[in-house]
Amino acid sequence: MPLTAWRSHFGQRAFTLAEMLLVVFIVGLLAAAAVPSLNTLAAPQADLLAGEVAGVLRLAMSEARRTGKYVLVDGRSAPGSLRLYISNAYADIPPASGTAAVLDPLTRQAVNLTPSSNALFGNSTLEARFMASGAWGQLLIYPGATQLRAFDGAGSDQGALEAGSGVRLTGAAGVKLVAIQEITGLVSLP
Repeated sequence: MPLTAWRSHFGQRAFTLAEMLLVVFIVGLLAAAAVPSLNTLAAPQADLLAGEVAGVLRLAMSEARRTGKYVLVDGRSAPGSLRLYISNAYADIPPASGTAAVLDPLTRQAVNLTPSSNALFGNSTLEARFMASGAWGQLLIYPGATQLRAFDGAGSDQGALEAGSGVRLTGAAGVKLVAIQEITGLVSLP
């Protein structure tokens, strides 16, 4: 019997079993080829989060220069998020006297980067890793400082920021570090 459609006794055309198996096999090959390309969606999500973190760190540097006040980059009081505060020499956060949240210049809302609350970032998480004296803490940017400083979150200066400090991003695309240069405050993306 040839691989052509045959006529049933009702005069309808139908496909043979071999033709049906061939179609299923082709659809399976196409599906197998499409699955790896779906995993590449994780890379753009990680890049997007890295760009947002870099933007927050750059905003902190520019706010300290613009206002002439201390700016605290806080990743400890709310783990998994990054917040900016106008602070003082003791790295206090609101409601301490003279402190306030830094406002995003576009939205006029407090800067609070929390990847878990935004579907654009997928399963990515962030962890502030501002190192000094072998321990990590918060980053305090002094106005006109020649060296950035790390604080332990309790107002205790841990010392000068060490090389390799920044914000560690973890997600489906692996682990990346958005680094901040300890002297100049230059932010570099992975």
